Amino acid sequence: MQHRIAVPNFLAVAIGCVCLCSCGVEQTVEIGDEEFDRAGTLQSGGITRSFEIHLPPNYMSTSPPVVILFHRAGGDGFDMRLLSSFDIESNYYGFLAVYPYAVTDWAYGCDCTSAEADSVDDVQFVLDLLDTLEVDYNINRDSVFVAGFAEGALMAQKVICDASDSFAGLATVGATMSVPVAEVCAPSREMPVIMVHGKQDDEFPWDGAPNLGALSLLSADSTVGFWATQNGCGDRVASEYVGYDTYYNFDVYREGFEACPTGGNVVLYRMDGVGAVHGWPNGGFNASNEIAYFFAGAAAASAAAVYSPRE
Repeated sequence: MQHRIAVPNFLAVAIGCVCLCSCGVEQTVEIGDEEFDRAGTLQSGGITRSFEIHLPPNYMSTSPPVVILFHRAGGDGFDMRLLSSFDIESNYYGFLAVYPYAVTDWAYGCDCTSAEADSVDDVQFVLDLLDTLEVDYNINRDSVFVAGFAEGALMAQKVICDASDSFAGLATVGATMSVPVAEVCAPSREMPVIMVHGKQDDEFPWDGAPNLGALSLLSADSTVGFWATQNGCGDRVASEYVGYDTYYNFDVYREGFEACPTGGNVVLYRMDGVGAVHGWPNGGFNASNEIAYFFAGAAAASAAAVYSPRE
């Protein structure tokens, strides 16, 4: 596997701790002469919503692309920031990294969460967040990507299903797809999708959970196939061995599809082995590295280039 060096955990924690969570007032932390880390709030649906941002070093001279990363159940934006270490990818690729906070949990479309019982509209929150980012940071609205871990990945898929015109790509880690969402999901355009999942995931089973009513989940194979079908891709190609992660002890395989349209590539990274349980891998195989590389390729594809997987 060819990757840039993964950031040590202690450094990831240090980076994450730069950003403070605001309580109704935007707080800014300065690093050197530039402002890189912020936390803020906005009003959406009559609720005060919170988020954190990491700004790439050159954001003032560009119209930056955006990656919104949704946290797991029981977590928050700060937790997602530490888990993913995506600030590093933000610096390298120039993405503005955004970490929204759920009110309680995410309203991801199953009619089974506390947020949905309270009529929280998280999709509208994300759209309101984009409006705020456009005003404050002059973001590139044609290059807004969403990613998520576990229940955050379910939320990311809900956003794409309901508002695909506003987004340019999707990444999921440690989750398949909600059956209730899949049954009604009809994106209005092709959507590049990258999925990272462990064959031994003990919270989101590889083979899905089809008999749980509103909590039912597609299998990993059915999830990636769903997105390939939505995009009009051709046949699934054979797995390609990527390498062995000596840190977490699992093999990595990459799978894709033939004849996906430009801007509609679909890729699955399958982790298989003792360490391929529920988590966001950041060892020899680094999910954030792969997601950022994929999103950068998708952004280039939208500008008339064609994405090809990393060799």
